[in-house]
Amino acid sequence: MSETNETIIPATAVATALQELFSTYPTDAEGTASAVVLTVTDPATGTQHTIELQPGQASWLTGLVMDEVATCRNAHSDGSGECGHCGGSGKAGRLDEDDRDSYVGEDGLIYFGDGEVDVEASAEMLAQEEPDPAAPGTWQCAECETYNGREDLDCMVCGTLRPGE
Repeated sequence: MSETNETIIPATAVATALQELFSTYPTDAEGTASAVVLTVTDPATGTQHTIELQPGQASWLTGLVMDEVATCRNAHSDGSGECGHCGGSGKAGRLDEDDRDSYVGEDGLIYFGDGEVDVEASAEMLAQEEPDPAAPGTWQCAECETYNGREDLDCMVCGTLRPGE
């Protein structure tokens, strides 16, 4: 809480933090159309704050949230205890791809040495395998265009939810 006893409204704090992040660190060329428009509403007053995200910022925010999900999952007693943001390196940001040894996992996906899926390499490899899009129950991910099996609720490469889920 501020030393001046100002009341910090959570909706305003969230909107201000997001706006500062995205206005300070653009990811796309100036003039690029917004990919996502977030609206943060204060439920007590109805005041709305709008934040426009460039395509790269939308991907960045999604990755940030998913990394935090991994961190929370790993913090459980049966988790690895590894940070989802830095892969346990303690460095700001992930390790450079050059610093990690890649391998193919039992599931056929390509992984970096720290266990993170190499989404780009896995998608390229899977695309070369020419999956049968006519197979009953398969679906194609709108994000990375990978074909997934009928039992997959989310994309096996990028984690995007199957349409309708």
